[in-house]
Amino acid sequence: MNSQIFSELLAEIAYTFNAINSDLFDIIMENVLSILGLHLNISRVYIYENTQKKHESKCTFQWHTPQSTAIKDDDISLMQLRYEQWDKLILEKGQIVANNIEDVFTGIFLELLKQQSIKSILVFPLYVKGKYFGYIGFDECEEYIEWQEEDISLLRAVSHLIAEAYSRKINEENLKNSEEKYRNLFENAKDAIVILDKLEIFEFNSSTLELLEKTPEEIIYQSIVNLSPMYQLDGEKSEILAIYYAKEALKGRQQLFSWLMLKGNDEVFETEISLSRFLKGKKYYLFAVIRDVSKQRLHEQQIKTQMRELEEVNKTKDRFFSIIAHDLKNPFNSLLGITENLVENFEDFAPEEIKEYLLLLLQSSQQGYNLLENLLNWSRSQTGKLQVSPKVLNISELIDNAIELLGNNSASKFIDIQNNVSYDILAFADENMITTVLRNLLSNAIKFTHNNGLITFEASKLNKFIQISITDNGVGMNETTQANLFKLDVFTSTLGTGKETGTGLGIILCKEFIEKNKGNMWVDSTPDKGTSFFFTIPRA
Repeated sequence: MNSQIFSELLAEIAYTFNAINSDLFDIIMENVLSILGLHLNISRVYIYENTQKKHESKCTFQWHTPQSTAIKDDDISLMQLRYEQWDKLILEKGQIVANNIEDVFTGIFLELLKQQSIKSILVFPLYVKGKYFGYIGFDECEEYIEWQEEDISLLRAVSHLIAEAYSRKINEENLKNSEEKYRNLFENAKDAIVILDKLEIFEFNSSTLELLEKTPEEIIYQSIVNLSPMYQLDGEKSEILAIYYAKEALKGRQQLFSWLMLKGNDEVFETEISLSRFLKGKKYYLFAVIRDVSKQRLHEQQIKTQMRELEEVNKTKDRFFSIIAHDLKNPFNSLLGITENLVENFEDFAPEEIKEYLLLLLQSSQQGYNLLENLLNWSRSQTGKLQVSPKVLNISELIDNAIELLGNNSASKFIDIQNNVSYDILAFADENMITTVLRNLLSNAIKFTHNNGLITFEASKLNKFIQISITDNGVGMNETTQANLFKLDVFTSTLGTGKETGTGLGIILCKEFIEKNKGNMWVDSTPDKGTSFFFTIPRA
């Protein structure tokens, strides 16, 4: 073949391969083989590719003249070669050149070639991406020919072009697979993903639409600044910060930062943005992953608040129980002291003195019992085990019962207690809770009222509620004591006029019980003039 035909053939094959793509690869390769066969005027041109199995090749493309036969599809021995010696023969010499096959081959290979009527053969290995990929073969079946060096050089160059075409096909398929994987990841990502040209958005996934609650038309080609409030969390302008982060990312420094954005209804919410660059063609673009962290921040803040509240509750309860532990000793110390004195000096006491000691024992016992009962009720209230069971109550009767129960306490101080509540004052509340409230308030009033003092109960109707008050003319309280009266962590109890002690738990329990019955409780007091406790509960 002369040099002009040689150049034209290479040019035609190169031109054909320039139009190659993975979708048209098979058609173009068959066209190239036909060009080679017709230009060379030989019987058959074919390509064998390696399969996944070692030393196994399969015929994937072939062309032949009408006078010669094709490599049979139904002949496994021809379509799939499993001969290690064949590969070694090609690879060791870099080619197989046989003007007469009987001068080169013997045994099974000679028989195999004769079955195909091959007289002369030329074979070149194909290297794709640096690895042995298969081979291209040229057969002459009509007559013996002598392969010239010029022909061998031409066809070696052609084999290189074919190998490059395979390489381009593989690269294109890998790129398509990568792009498909990228597109799937891009579209199915839960986080918003945005591609930016500097600050302008030109591509985004569906999660971006959900995050910003906008239509595609409202996002495409928009600056990220236009989708953000004017100022960011640190008070800096969004535009200035966006330019800074974009410049840093385009320098190859990945950025991770908090960023305020706007939803479709102009609601401001907090996001976290990861910003990095990527090269497309000869230009760098920005790849932004945007994650909504507003709920996460709110959740973190709620957890911190709950932790602070829990710590405070624990500290409060620790302080409270230390007070309880201290004050619980007082009635028992009195009991122990009085009983010990009675036992050791019983014969020395007159009956009147014994009766006086017994009254003191009764008061100490009642004080201890009331404290324990309040503590038990408060504990049940805190754990949710105390259920409210409202029913119709006659408040005047409940007050009479409380006065009778604490009669000894008031009698020892000659205190006059007046129940001015009418019998038609009916409430709808839990009987046990309201009884506890009345008993605690009366006990407190007796404790802080001087000898010969006065305590009065009053009640009135207020729409759907009734208001009840208990007033004494005792020692009263200053503003600080009143402010801390219902706080668990502040010790507000003081000695009574008869040196009576307490924890302040009773008042706290009263307020909780009233609130559980849908009412309110408050206090009004003046030092040295007395105290009035008020509470409301639903009217029957």
